[in-house]
Amino acid sequence: MSPIVPYISAEHLTDQLAVPLARYAQIVDYSESAFFGVAMDGQDEYACRTIWTRWQRQAVARALMSAQDKFWTHCHYPFTPTYIAGERHDYNRTALLNNCNVIGMGIKVDAPQASAVTIDYTSDPASITCATSATNPDELHVYHPGTDYEIMPSKITIAGGWATIEIPRVRMVALAYDDNPEAGWDYTDDTYFETDVDVRWIYLDNNYQVQVFGMNGNAWSYYWNAAYLRDHGIGHIRLADCNCTSALACFSRHYMDINYLCGLPSLTVDAEDAIVRLAHTLMPEEPCGCDFLRGMWNRDKTVPDVLTAERENCPLGMSNGAWQAYCFMQSMVCYRGGTL
Repeated sequence: MSPIVPYISAEHLTDQLAVPLARYAQIVDYSESAFFGVAMDGQDEYACRTIWTRWQRQAVARALMSAQDKFWTHCHYPFTPTYIAGERHDYNRTALLNNCNVIGMGIKVDAPQASAVTIDYTSDPASITCATSATNPDELHVYHPGTDYEIMPSKITIAGGWATIEIPRVRMVALAYDDNPEAGWDYTDDTYFETDVDVRWIYLDNNYQVQVFGMNGNAWSYYWNAAYLRDHGIGHIRLADCNCTSALACFSRHYMDINYLCGLPSLTVDAEDAIVRLAHTLMPEEPCGCDFLRGMWNRDKTVPDVLTAERENCPLGMSNGAWQAYCFMQSMVCYRGGTL
């Protein structure tokens, strides 16, 4: 069964990207300041120095999202950790989830750690310090104040219940100034950058793993917190012995909703490259006028004059980028055995 890939609104695209925009800029070797609409001294030394505008960044974000969705559909799991809530199955002591590469069972918890934390711009990258209950740096997320729009840090360290977060200044253009002019915002003018951010701790709560539903005149349900992974790779789970509070609940079950976290905790360089190359094939025109990036886009969009039968039948298209992405996909597919 193909997974249901969720719709992500345009303003939240960057929150769900397996290859965030900051990482995309690094992969295509583009100046981050120019990419995020900021003009700074020394930028003219870069081969790719054209200041990007909001619509260009959004076009790349949409292409990256579309590319990773194709990987999810083909490989049967997302390429970034993704919380799945309420996946419905007929009741059974065992279940094969819709997605492979299950990280853990439970629900997503989004716990605020600090609001309106002042940013220290004394050096670049800028720094943020706040108290936290988290112990895993990967579970801390930084947002533009009062929004769900995420900012990608370059480094997070936790010691003694305090988190120190480093973020390059150019990644923190205030949302009010996201639509920058072609000349870019002045790097030295604090007006265009956020003065504070929100920090949240997002983690997996192993409670509320499975909600079992039954029927006895009126619907009833209870949570089953004793599911365990028989095979996380293929998404095979088994429910432990009945922990319900009544004999009726133990014998009159109809269906169940399952909550879990799945996906790849991190991407290899090859995986990032495959997503980027496929994203380029989904862009109707080159993302910018830079010769180097235009060359990458042309490389990925080009269709060879001579094609093999396999290449002609590639479900992603016949261009170089689509074919390379498909070949990589084939090495990442989750295969599940079955019987006829």
